[in-house]
Amino acid sequence: MGIVMYLLPLIGLLSVTRSMGLPLVAVVAPTILWLVKKDQSPYLDQTGKEVVNFNITAAICVFALQALFLLTAWLYIGYVFLPVMWLVHVAWLVLTGISAYNAIEGKFYRFPVSLRLIK
Repeated sequence: MGIVMYLLPLIGLLSVTRSMGLPLVAVVAPTILWLVKKDQSPYLDQTGKEVVNFNITAAICVFALQALFLLTAWLYIGYVFLPVMWLVHVAWLVLTGISAYNAIEGKFYRFPVSLRLIK
C-alpha cells in the first residue's frame, strides 16, 4: 500500500489535469488514501504524511510559477518561468519514481525538498 501512496500522484501529474493548471489529483488522491489507511500501520501513516507534504509543496511551487508567468508574460519576462516550471514537473516525476523504488525495497523515503505541513 505504501507503493500505491507514492505512485498515486503520477495519475495527476500525467493526466489532463496538469494542463488545467494544478495537478489536483496529485494532491487529493494521496490525501484521501492516507486518511483512509493511516490507522492501519505506523508505516502507512508516516508514508502518507510524507507523500501529502511533498505533493502540497510541489503544487505550491507550480502555483507560484504559474502566477509569476501570468503576471509577467506581457513583459516577455514571464517566459523565463516556463522552463523553471518544466523543471519542477520533471523533478516532481523523478522524486516520485525514486520514492516508489524505495517503497518497493521496503524502505521509507523522505523527500529532500518538502514543507512539513502535516506532522
